[in-house]
Amino acid sequence: MPDPAATFSQFDPATQPRHAMQSGWGSPLYIIHKDITKTMESPNTINEVIDGNETEAQYSVLVGVPSGARYFVPYHVVNLSVSAGTSTANFTYLGLTLTHGSLTKARAVFYGRIRRAGSPYAYGPTDAGMTSAVSDATYGYWQALGAYVMTASSGGTLNYCVIDHSSTGLLTSMAPSTMCLATASADNLTRTVIGSMVHNVSNNNYLETPTGRIQYPYDTTAAAMAIGAIAPEGAIPTYGCDTVTALVTGGSASPTITTTIQVSSGTIAVSSWGIGVRFFA
Repeated sequence: MPDPAATFSQFDPATQPRHAMQSGWGSPLYIIHKDITKTMESPNTINEVIDGNETEAQYSVLVGVPSGARYFVPYHVVNLSVSAGTSTANFTYLGLTLTHGSLTKARAVFYGRIRRAGSPYAYGPTDAGMTSAVSDATYGYWQALGAYVMTASSGGTLNYCVIDHSSTGLLTSMAPSTMCLATASADNLTRTVIGSMVHNVSNNNYLETPTGRIQYPYDTTAAAMAIGAIAPEGAIPTYGCDTVTALVTGGSASPTITTTIQVSSGTIAVSSWGIGVRFFA
């Protein structure tokens, strides 16, 4: 059986329109940031990320956008270590604690690289002779595609809930936005959990885009759902970029992020926590 991701950009114009064909398939899950607890101060240059001049830059991954993809959805990707012999081990809560002292909210910011045209079709800043312009043939030109706001206020400490299976947690009840289904290894000693970065929100956490913001399901006003006019709910437009990456940042002082887990049975610890994305048309 063919891999759907392998045919993501393929279509048969004789039987189906391109958009109809592509909308039926999505890409695999790609890791775009390997450790959400590794944060950077802001502002930055893309040179720092690509060259790894800062230690934290090594956790940002440059991911190529599949041909034909117009949007992507961000996810929490949590890897767990389970004590031996506890195949029935389970947890009730996964969350992050953010301590943030600067005046800028802590964000997971998504950036995209604008496609570069080769000669003789290029006419960027350097081609036009603009003073002090840097050629996109070096690192490329990058634009902000969106950001996930993880602190409810500037400064202080926030407990940010990602998954809550309990009846007494931050979200107070089990709901589709907090449900998860872990993938376990053959010996049940490690497990990977996928949680939506869009639907697992509370209070003032939301997704920012150039067209507006999404806070689901708590904020459904027209202004908050402005992105709905150009993209499916909970998706970030690629705006034609050919590469994307993510930085976890928050002003001139980088935030401190620690992981939290509450276990109902057995012994489970968070081994790593990253950010993944899936592309679709």
